Amino acid sequence: GGGIPPEGKSIGTLTALASISIVLSVILLVVELMSMWMGVGATFEWLADKAFNVLALMPHLVVVGKLEGPSLQLFWLALVAMITVSAVFLFMKSKDAFVTESYRNGDVENTPLFWTTVCFSASIVITLGLNAIMSNMGTGITVPDSIPIGNSPQALYEFANAAVWEEIISRIGYIGVPMTVIALCIRKSEWWKCLFGGFGMSRLAAVLIIISATVFAFAHMGAWGFTKVIPVFFGGVLFGYLFVRFGLYTCIMMHFLTDYMIVATETAMTLGGFIMLGLIIIGFVSVAYLLRHLYRNRWFWRDSPNIIPEENQ
Repeated sequence: GGGIPPEGKSIGTLTALASISIVLSVILLVVELMSMWMGVGATFEWLADKAFNVLALMPHLVVVGKLEGPSLQLFWLALVAMITVSAVFLFMKSKDAFVTESYRNGDVENTPLFWTTVCFSASIVITLGLNAIMSNMGTGITVPDSIPIGNSPQALYEFANAAVWEEIISRIGYIGVPMTVIALCIRKSEWWKCLFGGFGMSRLAAVLIIISATVFAFAHMGAWGFTKVIPVFFGGVLFGYLFVRFGLYTCIMMHFLTDYMIVATETAMTLGGFIMLGLIIIGFVSVAYLLRHLYRNRWFWRDSPNIIPEENQ
């Protein structure tokens, strides 16, 4: 794909700068994970007498069930496990590219860690930029009173739930399921693997990414209002790209990084503030990197496969 240097070529300046997002995001991720792990017990106890609806996108949000008591507590433990496993996957599938020689050759550009953190830092700048524009028009994003803040059991649970469940109903529901059905129809071997992403970009995948992002964005309108729709749409496109190229675990990690920022800044306020400032600065570089990647792949619609890339058949 575009943005990948030829064999033997040193890593480019823009790529090297964008890689700084990895360092900042990993520090932030460690703080977020520690906040979640340290709060497992307190949140488990807090959920004992609570009840939460199970939501699905059809395409608007609908209640399909309810979790309460022991079932809710078990669900919380499952969320913690899925986020932890996703973090392990993210690092294990990327580590070989950070050996000195591999990094110099640009292998880092193909790793899920690079793309997850670049998309994350870029999404911060995109959201802040769009909010600044809308604020000047008198329609800035207003955080609903129902959104928990700080390092509370409610925040720990709801943001973990969003990171996992929202990605399942948005990305698996609107990208993974259709691709799995199509892969089954064309008798693709190991068709079930399409359900969790990582099957590669194609024209159909691009269309499903847009559909998923649109549904995902409008699902936020009820609580946040219309001003949230546009920033969430762009975030949804990035989530969808990560899902298609690498798999569900990268979406969970980017979503977790985004939502748990509130928790992290409460846990380590000074460190969190410096990290956020750094991510905003490097986010402009990440946006430039993504724009260059789009430019280098401007013939995508003409040259890409219709359904599933050949290497994934």
